[in-house]
Amino acid sequence: MTRTTAAVIGVLIIVGAITLLALYPFAPADHEAPFDPADPERYEASGTILLDGETYVDYEGAVAADGTAYFRARSGDGYEREVYEEDGVVYARLETTDESRIDDVERVVGGEVVSREETDGRTVAIIRAEEPDQRVDDFLIEWNRVVVDTLQYSAYERVDDGVHEPQNGWVDSSRDYRITGASGKLVVDSDAGTVSRADVTFDRTVAGSSLAYLRERDDSVRYDLEYEMRAGASNVEAPGWVENVRLGETSGTDDR
Repeated sequence: MTRTTAAVIGVLIIVGAITLLALYPFAPADHEAPFDPADPERYEASGTILLDGETYVDYEGAVAADGTAYFRARSGDGYEREVYEEDGVVYARLETTDESRIDDVERVVGGEVVSREETDGRTVAIIRAEEPDQRVDDFLIEWNRVVVDTLQYSAYERVDDGVHEPQNGWVDSSRDYRITGASGKLVVDSDAGTVSRADVTFDRTVAGSSLAYLRERDDSVRYDLEYEMRAGASNVEAPGWVENVRLGETSGTDDR
């Protein structure tokens, strides 16, 4: 074999290897969503999603046996909302720099704005709904679903009864991606298949092949996820601003 022939063969091998990387990623894992958020009649729930260390959402809430309920959420852009429900009446307190969000919540809840104040570019509004179209439990269910679905970007391996750990590797979905740096635990009710607690971290890189991963890995997104669902009786008390609404003192800046 001449040096020229050997060099050509070497180039063909390299080109072939690159082609294989581009066309055939490591075999993606079959990725189904085996876990669901629980939906008991009364409970306390909380969740956090951090993307590259920045808060996407941080929320908590509770639903008591008598239907009284509370929900609080904070987004990374400074949007804060509290929603309280008692005797079928829903109260919402919103603090935001985007007033369209107030209109959206007013429409979704089906109430009316009873107070609106603006300070330093931020608007604080309070909404009251006598016959609400959406209840506090609906807000909690929505965010519980968001966190549990996000947890399932990763595949999991069962390591103990009801305990699962996130796994590194390729995941097949509507857009192929790769999970790296996975750690933490997810606790599941084995009988119901519902998540009760999770503290999970992983990096997610959207890439359809190994070659694409090498190009895109610097654009990976770091996910830090926490979730807890505690079924059972819960005491829910009205925030101070709700009492002010009832008394007709509807200033959004009063006692929280």
